[in-house]
Amino acid sequence: MLIALGTLAFLLEVTALIAVARWGWQTGQSPLMRWLLAILVPLTFMVFWGVFLSPKANVALPNHLKSALQLLVFALAAWAAAQVWGRTVAITFLLAAAATLLLAQLSGGQS
Repeated sequence: MLIALGTLAFLLEVTALIAVARWGWQTGQSPLMRWLLAILVPLTFMVFWGVFLSPKANVALPNHLKSALQLLVFALAAWAAAQVWGRTVAITFLLAAAATLLLAQLSGGQS
């Protein structure tokens, strides 16, 4: 079950990056801003996740804070997804992320 949860968590993380990149691309008013936002916003998400939230994070956080921040990151990605793909996709994404985080906590694994 932990392998399936890890795989689902990874797919959700990739989907979050795609959502924020797509949001950056649609938000930029000029070609330069489109590229900058489409690259820098997901890069910021990746660095934050890697430093604070990944299973091998450099900064150890209490589990409750780590879970809350993970949910916040997924909520921001869901907001971006709502802007580019619609509310239904965003809600489905956020529910899947929340369920995955909850199952990971209940199983004692890390997401």
